[in-house]
Amino acid sequence: GEIIFSDLFAHLHGGTLTGKGQLNWSNGWKLQAQINAKSLEMQSMFPKFGVSGELYGDVNVSMYGSALSQLDKDPRIEGTFEAKNGVVNKLDIDTIARFGTRQGGTGRTNFSELIGTFKADQRGQRFNLNKIAAGAASGNGLFDVDAKQQLSGKLLVDVKGDAKGNVPLQLSGSLTEPLLQPGR
Repeated sequence: GEIIFSDLFAHLHGGTLTGKGQLNWSNGWKLQAQINAKSLEMQSMFPKFGVSGELYGDVNVSMYGSALSQLDKDPRIEGTFEAKNGVVNKLDIDTIARFGTRQGGTGRTNFSELIGTFKADQRGQRFNLNKIAAGAASGNGLFDVDAKQQLSGKLLVDVKGDAKGNVPLQLSGSLTEPLLQPGR
């Protein structure tokens, strides 16, 4: 009725994945797994999206289907992540928060930490950024990526030495061509 995987281990994208899981077929098919990621290279994982850095995280995966071939039809993934010492290309958070005149799609943001949670299913992904530490800029935000890889969301950024306080920024565009502009 089931297979239990008690010790999963893999080298992937310059880092490691460890975890455990189970595959059950007693009443339809169900796969559940818990995975821990350490030191994955984001540039290798997401080559089209202009991001780099080391990725760490804990993920829970659930898949259900009436047949084994249907397990991937509606996956549900959620977890926590921490990205360290990286770059997000095509988004200049500091400049847009300070001056507000230049739309995103150009520049870059060097970050020391991005910490948050995410949920993913067949409709898309939702990211809650609890901490953004990017040089003089810090903040938080929430954004969605739909099934067509379109972005929508908001960041709230504080720039050291700038008297504006928390500056709202609007995120839109796509994963390959993100746009960041002053928000409301």
